[in-house]
Amino acid sequence: MGTVTGGGTYNYNATATLTTTPKDCYRFKQWSDGNTDATRSVTVTAAKTFTATFEPITYTITVTTDDTSMGSVSITE
Repeated sequence: MGTVTGGGTYNYNATATLTTTPKDCYRFKQWSDGNTDATRSVTVTAAKTFTATFEPITYTITVTTDDTSMGSVSITE
């Protein structure tokens, strides 16, 4: 679904930059702490774990007919 960079060992008070890169057809949703910035900076004051969540990109398709007396329209998956 995607990759994450920025993990590793850092000195106290250093800044870690965490970056997400979604694969095709996916988008970044959020980090495990609720942050929704795809790239973020974290000041290191303790050991922490961050998990990135990705989700598929979806689209809605709407179909209509301009004259229902002529027939109907439907979508079949």
